[in-house]
Amino acid sequence: MSLTLIHRMIQWFSGAAPHLSALSSTLAMIGLGILLAIGIGYAVVYLKRAFRAFLDMPVKKFVATLALTGVVLIVIAIVLP
Repeated sequence: MSLTLIHRMIQWFSGAAPHLSALSSTLAMIGLGILLAIGIGYAVVYLKRAFRAFLDMPVKKFVATLALTGVVLIVIAIVLP
């Protein structure tokens, strides 16, 4: 599914600017790839920090976090059609 999404995004970007040359389209895709890699790197670092903080929680905060997560997921399920 994620590869299909990436393929659609590439098609959209290439179709959105048909007047660009092949070189400029390639450079734009490389730039977007670099930005995507930076974003993924930051996401991994912050998810690692969040996971570490999650494991260091006292039991009371852990249960409260799980309860809050459950409530948020229920609210999202109600809001979505």
